[in-house]
Amino acid sequence: MVEIGEPRNIGRAYHKLNFGHLPHEAPTEELASSGTVIAEAWFQAANGERVTSAKPGGAPEHVLRGPHRGGPDRSRVAATLRTELGHTIIVARSDQHGQRSGSFKAGETVIARFDLPNWLTSSRYAMTPSLAREGTGEDALALVEDMASILIHGDASGGILELPIDVKIERT
Repeated sequence: MVEIGEPRNIGRAYHKLNFGHLPHEAPTEELASSGTVIAEAWFQAANGERVTSAKPGGAPEHVLRGPHRGGPDRSRVAATLRTELGHTIIVARSDQHGQRSGSFKAGETVIARFDLPNWLTSSRYAMTPSLAREGTGEDALALVEDMASILIHGDASGGILELPIDVKIERT
């Protein structure tokens, strides 16, 4: 037994135990009412066009946008990509990839773009964008589970990733 409590909390604990967790926990009531929200999240092609599907190898950016409540805290932004079953495939966090956000003024809009190689196999994937205070990441300011989705289509090898692989066959 891992946890006893409300059904929503039990469901989250089960999901975390079996499939992995999001980089930030859902915001507390106090932080959720702060005014920081994620208004939009989408995938876009290199030309800036929003897309809902792509082939493996094409590299759609993961984008999120929303107004920030402002304040001295430095926020970190994350985009989590999960399978239809809820398995976490990628967690892209701004603080782990050399981007510091600095401070935001109240009402200033945050736009974060994560440019990831698309080595995913054919399936549907959902993006969960989040903003949290710098530190442990537990102080989420905004989080929207499965806010955007994308369908990856094409020939698949059968694995979860279609990594670029260099094959050499020799005869002796």
